[in-house]
Amino acid sequence: MAKMGYAAVGVGALDAQLGDQFYSKLAAHKLTVVDTSPAADKSAVPLVMKIVGGIKVGIISFGAQSPTAAVDDMAVRKMRFSALQDARSKCDVLILLDQAG
Repeated sequence: MAKMGYAAVGVGALDAQLGDQFYSKLAAHKLTVVDTSPAADKSAVPLVMKIVGGIKVGIISFGAQSPTAAVDDMAVRKMRFSALQDARSKCDVLILLDQAG
């Protein structure tokens, strides 16, 4: 993925089940994980910004929650909405990765 030029990846349902193994493998290959959830891994970031041809492009993710995380559904929705608003205010184009369904 790094060799193909991926700027960031989100967390899918199967990725969330892998836990630390998922994050350590991505870190070893210098791939950035974006995750806006309240229970995001400490190595994840809420937003990646790139300038492409003078255009501010942002990448956020509504990733899947870890099966062991005890997170209130409404808290997750509020956090995602807040992250979306924040990212939109900073970017010309916004890419939303949604593996959470």
